[in-house]
Amino acid sequence: MSLSIVLPLYNEEENILPLLNATLPVLSSLTKDFEIVFVDDGSKDKSPQILKELQKEKHIKVYTLKKNMGKATALYVGFQKATKDIIITMDSDLQDDPKEIPLLVQKIQQGYDFVNGWKKNKHLEKGDRLKRLPSLFFNNLTYVLTKVNVHDYNCPFKAYKKQVAKDLFLYGDMHRYIPVQVGNMGYTYTEVVVSNYPRKYGTTKYGSS
Repeated sequence: MSLSIVLPLYNEEENILPLLNATLPVLSSLTKDFEIVFVDDGSKDKSPQILKELQKEKHIKVYTLKKNMGKATALYVGFQKATKDIIITMDSDLQDDPKEIPLLVQKIQQGYDFVNGWKKNKHLEKGDRLKRLPSLFFNNLTYVLTKVNVHDYNCPFKAYKKQVAKDLFLYGDMHRYIPVQVGNMGYTYTEVVVSNYPRKYGTTKYGSS
């Protein structure tokens, strides 16, 4: 088994090293054949400098976009550069738990092409209840229109067989519809409940809009 971890980021200077320190032991326990692919989406803080130093390490690859292009584009770049059999995506803000990577990998090994995370007990920051309503509306409407049956379409914690990730057509906000694309292409999919932790450093890049 080989694993690629694709991590898009934008202005996450305080989270990069803690995320890496939490992720490396998990990957090392699963396989010796892994890579961590950072895609810097035009960060304006110290993220580029930190990543420049990290890319000297054996298992780490870094790709930098000249300007902020959005999460879908960053994911697309990461997917095209990833080389391993199973690709995992997480956000770079430490709200996803790397210790749960084996849960997603296990589902791929059971034969599924794609695994979607479900933040069933989503942590709500102060003021996030207003953002929660558009999210619920989005998830329910997407199911009604597409019949692709997952609970949390926009959860960043996902697992893919390599070919599935490379087949995705991502631009604009299309990262929110990855499960829909997967279902429409005929790939098999499932979901697993994953944890969601409060952000320790930095600020969220997403509002209710």
